[in-house]
Amino acid sequence: MRPFVWGILVFGILVVIHLMMWRIRRPSGQYVGLMLLSGIIGSVFIGFFLWAGRFHPKLSLLLPTTLFELFSFLSLYAVLVLAHISTYSAIQADSPTFSILLLVHQTGGSGITRQELESILGDELLVVPRLNDLVSGGLAKIEGARYVIQPRGIMMARPHIYFRGFLKLEKGG
Repeated sequence: MRPFVWGILVFGILVVIHLMMWRIRRPSGQYVGLMLLSGIIGSVFIGFFLWAGRFHPKLSLLLPTTLFELFSFLSLYAVLVLAHISTYSAIQADSPTFSILLLVHQTGGSGITRQELESILGDELLVVPRLNDLVSGGLAKIEGARYVIQPRGIMMARPHIYFRGFLKLEKGG
């Protein structure tokens, strides 16, 4: 039970710090910044758990201190962080899926045609902000008129590519 409670609590602390920091000054590399922040907060709490377990036995009764409990805490925290980062990408810029859902919802029950969707959802709304994020985050750079992936972008993309292959999913966004 302790790893579960602490995993959710530390994730909640991450979200609060994320919101506070991004309101003060949003980093240019938002996804990398969010991953670093998540790693730092997770590491600080792991260090705290180990320190408390060694030097404060009474306090350690409330904290995950065994190897299994630490692994359980880290597993839950990592899953929540990955879900948060994935969700953040959908709300940080206009997500194609959510944009379509909102447009269909706004029609009430009458619906919307594909042509109407295509006329509303253009590159300026969906593609350009994402490309700008890639460049400002250092994941890609512009060489002439071409976008070229950078080592940081490769590092971010590779796990997704491998996972898609593992699941035998077709190409897609």
